[in-house]
Amino acid sequence: MTTNNSVPISAISKHSTRFSELDGLRALAVLSVILFHCEITGLANAGFFGVDIFFTISGFIITAILLKEYRDDGKLDFLSFYFRRLKRLMPPVFVLIAVAYLATDKISQEASAVMLKDLPSALFFGANWWQIVEGQDYFDNTPRVLKHLWSLAVEEQFYFVWPPIAYIVLRHFGPRAVGITALSLALLSTAWMAYLYATGADASGHARLYFGTDTHAMGLLIGAALGCFWNPWAAPAKAPPRFGLQALAVVALAGLLYLMQAINTSHPALYQGIFLLVPVLTCVVMYTTMSQRTFFLSRVLRDPFSQWIGSRSYSLYLVHWPVFVWMRLHGHGDFSDWLVLTASLGIVAAMAELLYRTVEVNAKVFDLKNPGAMPKALAISAYAIIAGLVWVTAVQESDRRAAALAQDEGKATAPAIDPSPVTPSPSIGPVDTAEAGTDASVPVSGGDEMYAIGDSVLLGARQHLSKAIPGIDIDAKVGRQASEGALAIKAWRSHGARASTVVVHLGTNGYINESQYRKLLEELSDRKSVILINLRAKRRWTAPNNEIIGRLASEFSNVRMVDWHALSDDRPEYFVKDGIHLTQKGIAALTGRIKLVAGGQPLSPDAARELILAAAASAKLANAPRLASRLGASPVKSELASVVANPAVAVGLVGAPTATMPNAAASIAASKQTPDAPALQHEREQAASGTASTPMDAQQIE
Repeated sequence: MTTNNSVPISAISKHSTRFSELDGLRALAVLSVILFHCEITGLANAGFFGVDIFFTISGFIITAILLKEYRDDGKLDFLSFYFRRLKRLMPPVFVLIAVAYLATDKISQEASAVMLKDLPSALFFGANWWQIVEGQDYFDNTPRVLKHLWSLAVEEQFYFVWPPIAYIVLRHFGPRAVGITALSLALLSTAWMAYLYATGADASGHARLYFGTDTHAMGLLIGAALGCFWNPWAAPAKAPPRFGLQALAVVALAGLLYLMQAINTSHPALYQGIFLLVPVLTCVVMYTTMSQRTFFLSRVLRDPFSQWIGSRSYSLYLVHWPVFVWMRLHGHGDFSDWLVLTASLGIVAAMAELLYRTVEVNAKVFDLKNPGAMPKALAISAYAIIAGLVWVTAVQESDRRAAALAQDEGKATAPAIDPSPVTPSPSIGPVDTAEAGTDASVPVSGGDEMYAIGDSVLLGARQHLSKAIPGIDIDAKVGRQASEGALAIKAWRSHGARASTVVVHLGTNGYINESQYRKLLEELSDRKSVILINLRAKRRWTAPNNEIIGRLASEFSNVRMVDWHALSDDRPEYFVKDGIHLTQKGIAALTGRIKLVAGGQPLSPDAARELILAAAASAKLANAPRLASRLGASPVKSELASVVANPAVAVGLVGAPTATMPNAAASIAASKQTPDAPALQHEREQAASGTASTPMDAQQIE
């Protein structure tokens, strides 16, 4: 079919729902996501936009097919629609889950236990909301094997909600009204995301903004709008402007590539309109390449290599993330190493090809119209039953593991607490004072005037730091983003913060936004001293984050910096396999440097003990009775047990009101020196793989 100037407008069969140009765009999308997850500095910094390209294509195809069915038959067969979606998407997911569980359980039982928790939501299309509730962050590399299924959940939720809405509007007002509805909802979703970002409703890594179906539906809806305003199977009444449209498509594709490279997760504009811009640019490329098939971009997208990747894009997307998780669990997470990258991509390609040929192809050709095939409703019911059985099994297995872990922990011997809580563990080994900056085994004063905020790196060093600087108040948690820092500081100040020295270690888990980090330092400008610790991590944001930390540190007179990146250079013994979290030597080295910069005076063992007891008195430990029951019968142990069971006891010990004591009781809970190996074997495995998600004592990280 051609126009008068012989430019092909549409050479797509009316019976085909597969568009070669879209397969080419799928190839671009899946490659960008894979490269993003490789975490190579300077490469595909915003490759996650590939997911938004997928969303746009899906919204377009689904809506265009629904409108075609309505034009041809005058109605929509919702049961057939849902069955087609189910048989297209879920068989590969079932196979992936089975293979991923078996492989992950062999590598790390800790990671497989996490996978069991995530499994039910993945099977029932709620993974995105589950990850919001769990506080997970898409932009970090924690070993959650099913984390990438959040996007599948968003699509499935769209498939459930959008067709009935589109049908109602279509029957009463026509296809253009459906398109206007889609555009309006896309704008509303964008505005809602921007509003939540502006009001700081989601400071925890912006997981709520990114994972939420309501805040991240613009791609699906913009694609749906294109499907309403343009029928890809019909020739237009007049030919669109050839060269102007093609030039616009080139600019749109260049814009997509630029955004994938230039934007990062800390950029405010990301949540203030760019997630809308990406599908708009995608639609320009889609429309031009599909309607003008002699256009060179159209030919590029129909290239055999692009078609091979695009046709397998779903399988590639499903398998790449588990493979990357397994590589990281094995300690091979540095994809800037070409051997690691080549091996990983080779495994991904082989597994995707196998999944595509054995599962995807067969699922596509499966047709219930064949004799003997079960009815569609029965097929959908069978899926629900199977998924439910898997859910129950996963919950039972997760509970069994939790019970076994609790039983092992109950068998653990009571922790031996040295009368001098600052005596160094023999397993830590000597630390060169030139490296650590001071003797890491000698406690210093000033902890009652210190507050430390950080992420999992600081969390892992908490016990050792609490012993080295008794009384220090440590606020650290896994996955904390730098964007949370200012809000955490404000919350700390609102509770009567009195520390004159603040230690900050943020930026391990994502890009630092300079304006937000500056606000954090401005919030602390009234403090005597602020100690910033820069980063050592094999992640793309490490270098730019360190540049911001170093530059801002020089702008504030009360700020000093611990150059952990330089201190730990060429010191692999400081790190576990992930190159981020610390071994015993790394903890000692970092603690020693913090002590040196803080400038405290050496303390006697008795003085250090009193500070720790005072900190325990002010803490509100949820597990205080359990901890008290596990402390032994020696004089010091009995004294600590009394403090934990009844914090008021410490008032008489140190002569200070409870309300004024710093909150550092976690150092008591973490001060056990020889944990029973079976009880903590799962934590040892996690530390060895470099995927710690819980506080690690210095003695536990080996």
